Amino acid sequence: MPAWSPDGTAIVFARGYPASSDLYRMNADGSSTTRLTDFEGYEHSPTWSPGGTRIAFESRSLEAPRINLFDIDDGTVTDQGPGSLPRWSPDGARLAFVSDRAGNLDVFVMDADGANVYQLTTGPERDTLPSWSPDGETILYVSFDVTSP
Repeated sequence: MPAWSPDGTAIVFARGYPASSDLYRMNADGSSTTRLTDFEGYEHSPTWSPGGTRIAFESRSLEAPRINLFDIDDGTVTDQGPGSLPRWSPDGARLAFVSDRAGNLDVFVMDADGANVYQLTTGPERDTLPSWSPDGETILYVSFDVTSP
């Protein structure tokens, strides 16, 4: 799941194996590949903040998946808590993500600093792949029925 930077000059992507991968950044022309993370386990699903200053991504080791933020300027990584498939709001103020915090796979939203987490979907379905509308007012997601035949 590679992701373009907002200005189109760089790409961030995961490289490695299913159980062990890291995030890398390279210029859009394929030059200057740089490793951004080197954690135990794997990192994937990167997404650039609208201003291009941070990258949200999912990391997983032996524990449940976690959302992390990588700061482009200083290289720090901040753990934002449990979740996967983070997606920035168009204004960069919030992240939509998927989590089973409530016992089922649902879509959640939180402030970009990890505060004010709220559950957007509930029910027996498995909700995933959140996507913000350009105006930041609507979140689309995929919902899988989990009832057995």
